[in-house]
Amino acid sequence: MLKNYFKIACRTILRKRVFSLVNILGLSIGLASVLIISAYLISELSFDAFHKDASRTYRMIEHIEDPGQPDRKVARVGGALGLASSEQIAGVTNHMRMMSLGSGGLNLVYGENEFETPFMVVDSDFFSFFDFPLISGRPEDVFSDPLNVVMSEALVAKFFGSEDPIDRTIKTHLNGEDYLLKVTGVMKKMPDNSHLDVDMLLDFSTINSFFNGFTSYYDGDWVQQSMTTYLKLNDAVDLTSIEAQINEMAKRNKPEELTWERSFSLQPLTDIHFGSAHLEGDMNNRKGDLSYLYIFAFIGVLILAIAFTNYINLSTIKATDRIKEIGLRRVVGADRNQLIMQFMSESVFISLISLILAITMIQFSGPLVILLFESNLLRFIYTTEFLGGLIGTVLVLGMAAGVYPALTVIKGKTVESLRNQTFGGKKQTFFKGVVLFQFITSLVMIVATLVVYNQLSFINDKDLGYDQEALAVIEISSNKARENEALILDGFRKDPDVIGASAVSRVPAEWKSYYQVSLRSNEAFEIEDVPFLGVDENFLDVFDIDLLQGRNFRSGEGDSTKVMINETMARQLGLENAVGQTLELYGVRTGAQIQGIRHTVRFQVIGVINDFHFQSLREEIPPMLFGFKHNILQNIDYYVVKLNANRMGETMERLKGVMKQFDPSPFGFNFLDEKLNRYYVEDEKRSNLFFIAAFIAVFIAFIGLFALVHFALQKRLKEMSIRKVLGANVKSLVILLSKDYAKLLLIALLIAIPISYIGMSNWLEDFVYRTSIEWWVYFLALMVCLGITAITALSQIGKAARKNPSEILRQE
Repeated sequence: MLKNYFKIACRTILRKRVFSLVNILGLSIGLASVLIISAYLISELSFDAFHKDASRTYRMIEHIEDPGQPDRKVARVGGALGLASSEQIAGVTNHMRMMSLGSGGLNLVYGENEFETPFMVVDSDFFSFFDFPLISGRPEDVFSDPLNVVMSEALVAKFFGSEDPIDRTIKTHLNGEDYLLKVTGVMKKMPDNSHLDVDMLLDFSTINSFFNGFTSYYDGDWVQQSMTTYLKLNDAVDLTSIEAQINEMAKRNKPEELTWERSFSLQPLTDIHFGSAHLEGDMNNRKGDLSYLYIFAFIGVLILAIAFTNYINLSTIKATDRIKEIGLRRVVGADRNQLIMQFMSESVFISLISLILAITMIQFSGPLVILLFESNLLRFIYTTEFLGGLIGTVLVLGMAAGVYPALTVIKGKTVESLRNQTFGGKKQTFFKGVVLFQFITSLVMIVATLVVYNQLSFINDKDLGYDQEALAVIEISSNKARENEALILDGFRKDPDVIGASAVSRVPAEWKSYYQVSLRSNEAFEIEDVPFLGVDENFLDVFDIDLLQGRNFRSGEGDSTKVMINETMARQLGLENAVGQTLELYGVRTGAQIQGIRHTVRFQVIGVINDFHFQSLREEIPPMLFGFKHNILQNIDYYVVKLNANRMGETMERLKGVMKQFDPSPFGFNFLDEKLNRYYVEDEKRSNLFFIAAFIAVFIAFIGLFALVHFALQKRLKEMSIRKVLGANVKSLVILLSKDYAKLLLIALLIAIPISYIGMSNWLEDFVYRTSIEWWVYFLALMVCLGITAITALSQIGKAARKNPSEILRQE
């Protein structure tokens, strides 16, 4: 029986080749899209779950309550807390501490290869605590001795090429001394679904060799938020009880001089990806956003719904051509169940073909998927569990999709079937409802894509208050580069393609922490958490920032206690002319702590500069304070060089030579516009995904429109023929039959406008500086849908309207 069903299905597909191809193609594209979205969702939801003890691993979070300050949460704690927890609390089986030192990396030299390499410092049992696989080396041995180092396979290839790196030594120079680090382990690249991402690890005994007394100091520290600390708990332990014991222990060891209240909680390892948005000091390199997860899940469901409703529509239409066949089968003895099984088996067969084609599409588009998602999602598809669930889902949906056309065709009387009469026009209501839903979905997706694109264009085009183009940010990684500041800047300026050069402590799009100060004005007006930047006298010219009042800094004029402020701070001071105002410094935040100032420090305002966006456009411009270079709080950390935009690559090579004359450290630099773009990488990626999803949804939806038009024309062929006999021309018939689709599209637009407006308004609220949802967005979405509708519908309507009436009436 199944063999017979299979033969009939193959004959039906081959007999209606074009129709079957459209049907299979639409379903395949829908399934491919849903597979990729499903893999993305699995990837996001599986973050850090690959560790075998993930369910009982937690990260320590410190909660800070300081009177007059906003409550804060910090993802780092004092070094003593994790150590004492595993030693003194029965339910804690182990701890793991990690920390970064400074902002750069170690200058490593092997043969001719020399690179500055970022690194993390970890406890020696890192590879026993976590399940990051080692390619070479044993987890328990890689940090058995000081000066051992573990590298990723990518870093090993960079330094050693094809050489075996194990037990080879690599040189670093630190604190005036040379050290030889021995490579004892090679690790695989940390998985895409891990919140940690690092290429080189050293343990604390190695850092103690660099800085004598390092470990003894941090092992006894209960205050500084210096270490990311993880704990493993027993399976049966009560989490609330453990947290209470940790807080009691921290309370006993709280220094008397600590002015703020603090408490500690434990964050599950698998919650870090989505639960770190508002944490300070977070080491999470891949913060997730659940709202986007819900959006893409909803898009996946929509595309799947559109694909299968289209499939049902097209299958039902195709079934109308088989009414006479069904009537003959019923005459020769086929019962209702056999006919239903025939339609279901054909539907399942086509669904499986579509699934195979969908997987083939995904396989060929693998590089594009990796580029868009920055992750190899295909590995989540090719698993036994995923493929098993996928085949089961397709089989169920395939059988369900075959039931409706089967019941629709079979329920007619046998004599009507033999007369080749099609089923009633009431069924058009269902089809029109489906296409209305598809129109609404298409309009919403197009509007969402246009709004996201418009906002990103607004961000890219917005005046940030300074010129970020052709600005090279050169990192100062040693005291030699600071001590020779004047000579280095002079060497830079002698280059014919250098327009200007400046020395600063921080730059816009800053990834390092920066000082925040608390001030009092002459009128006892207090301003909290003001970003403090050290700049030199060339800062305004290099960044093209306008001086609105007063004067700029002057070298050699004793400006170490002078400051410039931005417009926002001037407004908060409430003074028309802030120049000459005295500001008293009474608090400094370094990292996650606020420290009082023992000696009175007063700054005099000498100038007011225009506001500029120091951080993302998601944040308001804060009041800002600019001190002269080498001030009492900060030293310079960057050289910023404005270049001739046409020869930037060659110029950077010459600037590297200037730096090497005074500082042998690796030459690290970024271009400022690239650093700014990192704020919007995720938004641009989601914009691309929205565009692709919208294109797919619209494409599949208009395959459904093809089904509706074809079905409607089949029902009205006799009417059209009679109208032509009575004198109607092709143009009048096209207008008559097109009105239904125009009405559907207008109804869809009225429904789509509030849905898309509410959804995209909520998304835009993430940005302090944002564009509005313009009317032309809806107009353009309507025009896109209208254009595709016209191409799809009018081509078929015109073809039907030009048919000879005598042929149709003779058939009827």
